[in-house]
Amino acid sequence: MLVFRYSYNGLVQGTKRPGYIKSRIGCTVGHMPLSIVRKPYGRWADAVHLSNDHAEVVIIPCGGRIIRYARPGGLNMLWENTLTDVSLDTGVKGWHNPGGDKVWIWPDGRWNDVLGKAWPPPLEMDEADYEITVTDDAVRLVSPTLPKANFRIVREIQLDDNTAALQTVNRVEPVGEPADIPIAAWTVTQVPATQKVTVLVEAGSELNQMSRGKLAAADFSGPAAVLRRDPTQTAKVGLDGIAFRVEYDGVAFTQRLVGASDGEWGSGTRAQYYVEKDSIVRSTYMELEFTSPRSIVTSEGPWVAVRWELIDQPRT
Repeated sequence: MLVFRYSYNGLVQGTKRPGYIKSRIGCTVGHMPLSIVRKPYGRWADAVHLSNDHAEVVIIPCGGRIIRYARPGGLNMLWENTLTDVSLDTGVKGWHNPGGDKVWIWPDGRWNDVLGKAWPPPLEMDEADYEITVTDDAVRLVSPTLPKANFRIVREIQLDDNTAALQTVNRVEPVGEPADIPIAAWTVTQVPATQKVTVLVEAGSELNQMSRGKLAAADFSGPAAVLRRDPTQTAKVGLDGIAFRVEYDGVAFTQRLVGASDGEWGSGTRAQYYVEKDSIVRSTYMELEFTSPRSIVTSEGPWVAVRWELIDQPRT
């Protein structure tokens, strides 16, 4: 079975961000064209819904999140927190984790220096409503300015006209004079916990242990690393990776790093995988994460672009 449909070819770095992914081949007779509408979703009064024959996507203002990515009417590839009682959720007073896909800045160990506070994440980055602009083929999300940091997070999200491919371009944009501290743009995608995740890695890549908790196993074979979780431990690791793959109900969800701002990644930091131990109060999630190289915030970045796909698997 083909694990990934792509290799390292095509990674773009520098000031030129990846272009739109629209195929622009026109609408096939009998097929639904790309639709973008604003309407409620679950408990969210305002949401943007993107859909075509192959996928449906829901974006909410809260933290500029993608909260749903699925085949039309199908299983959500993203983890969504259905708990409304915050005290049962994160264990951190006043912080609620809705789930989905978001953008933070990395490393979180420098948040106190850059943002003026450590954990939990500041409201402006994580829970405040992002400003949403909808065009006929894309959605743009802009966070409030983070006061001490003097920058904001900007996301551009597009669903292809004729496939399930979704592309996000995520950047940190200066507003005034940002702190003179190198940071990275950091995509964090929460998905339902599975027993394993596959990562496309560079030859010679090794596991960067980023937590006390450990995985059950990490098997490196050729260009792929298979990571297996231990349900009794919360763990985080980093790798020199460029793509993730997980499978749910006969559908493979892949994420590929397609572009980033100039610079070099530290060893084992480009792709990061986090998984929590089994929760007793809600469903359990894991995180598929990419970072850009670290740099001082300027008009050129940092930024990182990621392409998502859905691949139907043959039934056995």
